[in-house]
Amino acid sequence: MLLVAPPDPAGEAFPRAAAPSFSGLAVRPLTCRSTVVASSDDPYCAVEVARGFASGWGSAFRNAGHLGHLNAASGLGEWDWGRAVLDDLVRV
Repeated sequence: MLLVAPPDPAGEAFPRAAAPSFSGLAVRPLTCRSTVVASSDDPYCAVEVARGFASGWGSAFRNAGHLGHLNAASGLGEWDWGRAVLDDLVRV
């Protein structure tokens, strides 16, 4: 499972109206291999919080650098780095 830019529901900038399903976000070990990808300047989740999510979920953690919130509006295009992270995750 590739988890990209998880929001921090306890964060000040959390978009409660736009992302209500994240409000009850549970941080417990996942039952599959997973990687959390976050940027170091995401307004919706501090990188330290994202790293804590990864630890709680038993996921690997990858810092994408200073890219803001990682989503379709980020202008990343094909995002080769993200594809490489996914390829590493699914490689057996």
